[in-house]
Amino acid sequence: MLTKKLVAWNKNLATGKDTNGSTPLHFAAGLRRQSRGGSVCRRVLKANMAALYEPDNDGLFPIHVAASVGASQAISLFVEMCPSSAGLRDADGRTFLHLSVVKKQPGAVSYACRNRKLAWILNMQDNDGNAALHLAVKAGSIRAFSTLYGNRQVDLNLTNAEGQTPRDIAEYNVPPGLFYTLNSEYRIRWALRVIGGQSA
Repeated sequence: MLTKKLVAWNKNLATGKDTNGSTPLHFAAGLRRQSRGGSVCRRVLKANMAALYEPDNDGLFPIHVAASVGASQAISLFVEMCPSSAGLRDADGRTFLHLSVVKKQPGAVSYACRNRKLAWILNMQDNDGNAALHLAVKAGSIRAFSTLYGNRQVDLNLTNAEGQTPRDIAEYNVPPGLFYTLNSEYRIRWALRVIGGQSA
């Protein structure tokens, strides 16, 4: 209600930036809990759709801010209203999916993997050639790995800039002699070996 009144009172409030280059949409996207249908984001976005495509001083777009805090409702709203926003890249070449993995936000990773319209971003590579699966393996994040691994659109054998596949990273992550089967790095390596993930 307050957001609606403020935007109606002064539309310029939706377009301004602070000293960090953040727009009101960046701040709204950072609210993990949105009311019905992401109403704060929706109102700010309707007042200034262009804000979705404006990075802050760190190169983050509002969709990256939402991914960092696991605000799946905001991500869903952005993708619904502007489908191309799913492919926006930050200064490191990362999409919202990459950031969801790095920040260990399983809900946002799950959203990307469940939405068939987002299949085109599942294998996108960042500036280091890492797809989201590479980053999940590096982080030893079993939840993100399992979600990505379970999606048939995800390429298990994609190589990064260092020539490493996710399996190569998994082999390196498990210290020699470690056979503790509940260890996430061990479980990831085992899964990639069983399914036939290749080494470069």
